[in-house]
Amino acid sequence: MADRLFRDVETRPFTVGERLELTGLVVEILGVEEGRPAEVAFRFDEPLESPRWRWLTWRGGSYRPFEPLPVGGSVWLPLSREDGPSGP
Repeated sequence: MADRLFRDVETRPFTVGERLELTGLVVEILGVEEGRPAEVAFRFDEPLESPRWRWLTWRGGSYRPFEPLPVGGSVWLPLSREDGPSGP
């Protein structure tokens, strides 16, 4: 699965309209910048409140619980390569 989500965008860039189908989830690329996803839509086969899902975000050097927004909501989760789990 990781090779479908994380890849070298120099040799295999993401494209608008591309869909990644995973168990219980479809990810659709809505916008791209320099081959990287800039805007995505996630469609789940169960409600976000389902105990099947565990929501986390990376903040301040560790994973933190994250509360999903109601239907129609949006949230900006900035990526910091320096602070991310795969950073230096």
